[in-house]
Amino acid sequence: MNKRPWFASALLATALIASGCGAEENDEAFDMTNPNESYNKISYGFGDRNNENFSYTSKSGNEYDNNVTNRVGYVRYNKDQVANDESENRYAVMDREQASDLVSRMLLRTKGFEDVATVVTDAEVLVGYKYEGNQNKNYAADIAKKTAQSVLPRYYEVYVSDTEETFDDLEALSTKNLQQKTYRDDVESVVKKMKKSPQGEDTYNDETRSFKDKRDVADDEEMRTDEMKNEKLNMQ
Repeated sequence: MNKRPWFASALLATALIASGCGAEENDEAFDMTNPNESYNKISYGFGDRNNENFSYTSKSGNEYDNNVTNRVGYVRYNKDQVANDESENRYAVMDREQASDLVSRMLLRTKGFEDVATVVTDAEVLVGYKYEGNQNKNYAADIAKKTAQSVLPRYYEVYVSDTEETFDDLEALSTKNLQQKTYRDDVESVVKKMKKSPQGEDTYNDETRSFKDKRDVADDEEMRTDEMKNEKLNMQ
């Protein structure tokens, strides 16, 4: 969804380094081999193979396996190897709870952020935070947004807010189920309120091909439609 500038990558790297350093002090370290303690787990939707694909994990102790954490991932198959194997009918499943956990933890590693709540839906990341640093509100919003963007897929829309009301809204939203009839209306209601807060630097949106998200574009189209209707009425 959002094309992040180069310093967003720097932010992620800094956050991960800070997380690693802080983890060492607390006898915790990232361990990419333990699926039971993962932060952001993307898994295969097939029985016992659910632990085969995951990332961002934490483990007590200072044990680093450099052979695992420092190497790239690589696989190669040919068509015949997977075409007739029913067990290869896999799909990627993202654990939204783990993703929200990672966003909150990473943001709390950033100076000035004292309290963070994150909700990850099927298409949005909603971040509420309490910031007590020396920077302005837009700076804090920018850090919060870019942290979430660095974790979730590009198609996710990110909204942030530093109001106390947001914490209550996100907690209430966290009890909802995606299949509930009112779910989408509830999300839109929360997003509408969050957008009144600073949202940080505008970032390019691949879906709308502009610096506006799809909700802003929809609002603009609705406004133009209303204007056209009014013009027709005035001409009658």
